[in-house]
Amino acid sequence: MLVYFVLIFCALFCFWLAERTSYRVARCAVFIGFLLLILFPGLRGMVGPDTPNYLLIYNEIAENPSFTIRFGTIEPVFYFLTLTHAKLIGSDLGYLFFISFIQGTFLYFCYTRAKNRFLFIFVYLILFYIEFHFNTLRAGLAALLIMLAIQSKENGKSWVLFFFALGFHISVLIFLPIIAVKAGKRAVLYSIIPIFIVVLVTFFNMDYVFLKAVNYTESSVSRLSTVSVLYSLMVLGTFFVVRRLSVGYVISGLIAVTCYMAINLYPIFYRLITLTAFVYMYFLQNEVAIRSSRSILFPVFLILFLWYGYLSNYGIISLEEQFQTRLQAGDLRVLNALNSLYIPYEFYWDKPYLK
Repeated sequence: MLVYFVLIFCALFCFWLAERTSYRVARCAVFIGFLLLILFPGLRGMVGPDTPNYLLIYNEIAENPSFTIRFGTIEPVFYFLTLTHAKLIGSDLGYLFFISFIQGTFLYFCYTRAKNRFLFIFVYLILFYIEFHFNTLRAGLAALLIMLAIQSKENGKSWVLFFFALGFHISVLIFLPIIAVKAGKRAVLYSIIPIFIVVLVTFFNMDYVFLKAVNYTESSVSRLSTVSVLYSLMVLGTFFVVRRLSVGYVISGLIAVTCYMAINLYPIFYRLITLTAFVYMYFLQNEVAIRSSRSILFPVFLILFLWYGYLSNYGIISLEEQFQTRLQAGDLRVLNALNSLYIPYEFYWDKPYLK
């Protein structure tokens, strides 16, 4: 775990230095910071529970590139990006580095467009970097594209970025209201397109969607989590206490609360928690940045930051124990993931079967 802390500390020092020095030195500091953030996941071995699955998909696409077989089971932009690399490069190592480079590029543009650049990169590296860049790669790419869509001042560009994000991970459709609000009167027209695409894909893959729905609901529970209630009350409370909140903040807060409460019925909604937290924390930090630290939003930001930070770091440390428990319960799907934990970190040359 120490190696992750060292990396994040070194990168944050570079970004901190960039805010407090001359333009030329700042450019060098930012370059070094992003170079670290790209190389670290790009040169890894089988680190990250989902890494074996991505490499399996990569090799399957290289051997059988027919998209019709995978229509509805893998997003098209991610598929064609993977296919292009498989045909031109054909390297597992190169593929992980390729994805890391794209993520680093997207993150750089998000960083340059943030209202408070250091606060944005600080929150991102502490809460979301390891998850998005070492594990849920498709969701990480989609999340960064959604962020660029939110940051864009041009409605047309926002929609283009939103559609590209859908091409990496369909779950970002949940952020449609945020993008639609920016379009104003044209929101309904633009919103029809992604909804139509989802309906079309669902129709032609009804069996697959049905099996997914069964998996999503088979572990349904009937209990109310204290954490989800407290989280929801804290977020919703800011709507009534703080004046002149941005529309984006209110919508992202409602989306985050909805997902947190949905976990009480279907635990599978945890898959959306990181995505919704990423977007909500962005709007929250923007509100904090333009207000006095005495605002009620600052303690809310601090509490949620510490809470998300605890969850993300505890999840990394306790992952092996969680997988062992699931394996003992008969869940054989975690076998590959047990060989690809975050800890210990390893470079690709530690795994000779990566080519």
